[in-house]
Amino acid sequence: MDYQNENMNNHLAQGFSMRDENELNLRYLVQVVMQRIHIVIIMFLIIFIGTILYTVNQSKVYKSGTKILIENGVAAGGVFEQMTPFINNDMVINNEIQIITSRTIAERTINSLMVMYPLDSLYLFDRGLLAENQSFNTKLKKQLKKIFSREEEKVLTLDEKKKSYVDRLLEKLEVEPVRETQTINISIESRNPDEAAIILNELVTQYYANDLERVSNSAGKVRKFLEDQINEIEPQLAAVEEKLSDFLESEGVVDLTENAKQLIEKSSEFEAQLFTARAELNVIRDQLEYLRGQLSEKQQQVMDNRLQVANPLVLRLREEIASLEKSLIGEDLSSTNVQETIRDIKIKRERLEEETSYLVKAGYLPGKEDPLAVNQIIIDQIIELESQKVSLETRVEEYSKLNDYYNDLIEAIPSANISYIKLERERQTQERIYLLMKERYEEARIQEASQISNVYIIDKAVPDYDPIKPKTKLNILLGFVFGLAAGIGVILLREFMDNSIRSKEDLERLGLTVLGIVPSMSIDKTKKVLDKKYSTYDDFRNRLISHFKPRSPISESFRSLRTNLELSVPSDKPVSSLVVTSAGAAEGKSTVIANLAIAYAQFGMKVLLVDGDMRKPDIYKMFSTPKKPGLANMITKRSKLDESIYKTEIDNLYVMPAGSIPPNPSELLGSTAMKELFTQLRKQFDKIFFDAPPLMAVTDAALLGSITDGVLLVTRAGEAQKEVVVHLQQEMKNTKIRIAGTVLNDVNPKNTSSGYYYYYQRYYFDKYYGENTK
Repeated sequence: MDYQNENMNNHLAQGFSMRDENELNLRYLVQVVMQRIHIVIIMFLIIFIGTILYTVNQSKVYKSGTKILIENGVAAGGVFEQMTPFINNDMVINNEIQIITSRTIAERTINSLMVMYPLDSLYLFDRGLLAENQSFNTKLKKQLKKIFSREEEKVLTLDEKKKSYVDRLLEKLEVEPVRETQTINISIESRNPDEAAIILNELVTQYYANDLERVSNSAGKVRKFLEDQINEIEPQLAAVEEKLSDFLESEGVVDLTENAKQLIEKSSEFEAQLFTARAELNVIRDQLEYLRGQLSEKQQQVMDNRLQVANPLVLRLREEIASLEKSLIGEDLSSTNVQETIRDIKIKRERLEEETSYLVKAGYLPGKEDPLAVNQIIIDQIIELESQKVSLETRVEEYSKLNDYYNDLIEAIPSANISYIKLERERQTQERIYLLMKERYEEARIQEASQISNVYIIDKAVPDYDPIKPKTKLNILLGFVFGLAAGIGVILLREFMDNSIRSKEDLERLGLTVLGIVPSMSIDKTKKVLDKKYSTYDDFRNRLISHFKPRSPISESFRSLRTNLELSVPSDKPVSSLVVTSAGAAEGKSTVIANLAIAYAQFGMKVLLVDGDMRKPDIYKMFSTPKKPGLANMITKRSKLDESIYKTEIDNLYVMPAGSIPPNPSELLGSTAMKELFTQLRKQFDKIFFDAPPLMAVTDAALLGSITDGVLLVTRAGEAQKEVVVHLQQEMKNTKIRIAGTVLNDVNPKNTSSGYYYYYQRYYFDKYYGENTK
């Protein structure tokens, strides 16, 4: 039970620790942002004002839209009926969208607009190039391009201009289907609302005309074919009639038997039917070739393979239909038997359609989800034409047999009348063919003229005078958001890239013990803290805040450092001598050591502060003592001890300045004389503090640290680099010099998480001593 309770307590402690750390990190980030709020404000103003200026100077863009309906179904492509039982709506709509957005429609639209409007009247053309119609942003871009680009502006030809107009039109065109319907929304953008409506209406007109031409293409081919046949038959008929007329003039009137007349009539009739069937078969073959040309090679292979599999299943029905149609040849269509045969043909055709539908569902023929379904309409036409081709081939075969039969009968007629019979039969045949072709030609003309487009324009485009761009409110909102985000992002990025020591936690993560945190103590702020009678002192004396304002929170931080330093070692091995140094220059080591020495003196200890920085001594300036004699003079035995130590105005605090600046400070500090002097000083003072030069600059601090109880390392927040401190830590370890601890100096409470300690300390300090301590 105790083990379980201990685990539960550990988990709770870890949970609270993680929560506190997260809260601390969040508060720290907020502090970082607030500390550099001026950067946020500057970045925000630059981006926000820039967004407003860009939006105001941007050209207004208008949008016009229309809606069209794509009706299912396929117009007949010739004089023969075509079956379209399976249509994939989605595929049809997608096909139409591809046509609308094609370069063909765009080029037709551009060509039509160029005829109707001057080039400088539409923004789609060259109106936008005129200086008075260019926005500030466009002018700026052109000027920058001239400055940074060495390419000269090319003068475009008319064809090159057309190509650029087409590209511009397609770029501004937007086409999208309406879900669950057969309608398509088309819209276009322009800097002029009226122009947008004009361009869109013209584009839809050209698309409608193109669609009408497309559905009428097959019917036109049939009409042209029949027209060519008529032009070919007319002279042939005239030639036969002329031959027959010449024969009658030379031979006289020929008296034919009734049987011969019937033979001529039947023979010419069947020959005309044979010619017509062959003509229709040629038309269907042309149509099949045209439709197959619309399919890719892979699609043709897939379709042919499936038709080969499907043919045995439907061939029987096709053969039965062809056989019944063959039996009708030469029969009286009004008889009862013939009517029954026609009904059987109709029933079998319906069964053929059912079989075809089944094959689609079974996968033998392409259906809605099939890769071939993109060209479903073409596939349906090919299937029907293949069926018609089988029927016509059977008819051609039967008519050929009948034609040969009647030719043999005619050949058996007496030779006296044979020439006349052949001429008369040829005349009747040509006449029948000509009349049949004329009839079919008129049907084809009517059918071609009656073709209608599958496209229905629901709404014409009208001008919309509310601009869609620029989106002023959205741009301002985005400018506001991105302005703040950019400012905060710059600060956080800078903070992330900063590798300096900024908090107590940074030092602890390096394995160093933090004995004290000293808040920022700039000269100006120090003067405000000091009494008025000291405001005329120089800057160095003003650093002695522990003496001039002992009840201030900054002075309390040095007393806290003193306490932590004493408690950091066993009571039987107190620290009697200490070197105070830093990694680099200007980290505040002299200020820290001076105030620490004052804190120890105020505690009743006899303290000696030695200025061991013989290169840039500062201690004598702080305590207003003579510069020499001092440490250098004592080591070189050029002065006596009582002449080199000065009593300060602070009880128990004595100062030994650096003395005369020697050419070789390191040799002096590492000499035997220095060790003897140090031994002598330890006997006279309770605490000895050495102010040493920075460790990264010279070895003076290391030499002093080898004879003292340790080194106190001062690091300025935001100044000392982590890798430098790690390097010094390793050097101290290699030389077996003890680092007593570190002091984080010049901490801005608003800038680091360590500042919370200062805030709490300041709050309780003021609450205890009162507001006068401020």
